[in-house]
Amino acid sequence: QREQESYGLFTMITMIIGVVVGSGIYFRTDDIVRYANGNLLLGMLILALGSLCIVFGSLTLAELAKRHVATGGIIAFFDQFVSRKVAAGYGWFQLFIWLPSIAVVIGWASALYTFMLLEVEATLFQQIALGFAYNVWFALMNYWSRYLGGAMQRFTTLIKMIPLILIAIYGGIMTPVSNEVATSVQTFGSEVSKFGWLTALLPLIFSYDGWVMSLAIAGEVENPKKNITRALVI
Repeated sequence: QREQESYGLFTMITMIIGVVVGSGIYFRTDDIVRYANGNLLLGMLILALGSLCIVFGSLTLAELAKRHVATGGIIAFFDQFVSRKVAAGYGWFQLFIWLPSIAVVIGWASALYTFMLLEVEATLFQQIALGFAYNVWFALMNYWSRYLGGAMQRFTTLIKMIPLILIAIYGGIMTPVSNEVATSVQTFGSEVSKFGWLTALLPLIFSYDGWVMSLAIAGEVENPKKNITRALVI
C-alpha cells in the first residue's frame, strides 16, 4: 500500500543534488588528484568519466522507476525484477552496514565542520556527541513532518549550490591558467599508461548514492512515474 503522496518534483531534484554534493563529490577532489599523481588534466578526465557512468546509471534507475513505483527504492526493484531473496539480502546489508556507516560518517563530519566554523577545539567525544545529536534531530524532524524535512532539503541544497556556482565561475573565468595545467598536458600520456588512476573512480561511488537514496521515497512522491523519472534525468 502506497503512502500518502507528499513530495514534489523540486524536492526530489534537491534531494538527489543534495546527497551527491553532500556525499563529497567535491570533497573527494584531493583523492582524485592524488590517484592521478597530481596531473590536473587526468584528474578532470577521471571526474568526467565517473560522472558519465553515474549519468547512465541514473537513466537506468529512471527506466526501472517508470516500470515499478514502490517505497523501498533499489530494494523494491530487486524484489520486483530479480528475486525476493536478493532484495532481502540487500535490505539487511543496507540496514546493518551501509546506512549506519554513512550516518555515522556524515554526522561526525558535520560536527567537525561545525566546530571548525566556530573555531572551537573540540574533543573527539564532543564531535561524536554533536554528530549524534545531528542525526537524532534530522531523523525526528523527518518522522514528525515530511513537509519540514522536504523544506530543509530544498533550503540546504540551495545554500550549498550558490557558493559552488560562484567558485566555478571565478575559477573558470577570472583566474589565470597556471603552469600546472601546461605541465599536466605534457605528462598526461605517461600517467594514463600507468592505469593506477582507475582507483580514483572509487571515491566517486559515494556521489551515486544521491540517485539511490531518492528512490527510497518513491511511494511518497506526487505523480511518481513522471516526477521520479524527470528528477533522475534533470
